[in-house]
Amino acid sequence: MKRIFVIDWILIVVFIVSAVSGFGLHIAGHWNSHEVWHNWAVISYLG
Repeated sequence: MKRIFVIDWILIVVFIVSAVSGFGLHIAGHWNSHEVWHNWAVISYLG
């Protein structure tokens, strides 16, 4: 597989992780649990 295609697939995965964690972080911001918000923030940071 060409290198450019590998990079494209990695970027697709990173986008999905970023979108899901961003949505989760947004929803967690509406709750009162700091622990839930923190967990989503860590996932977002790693993505």
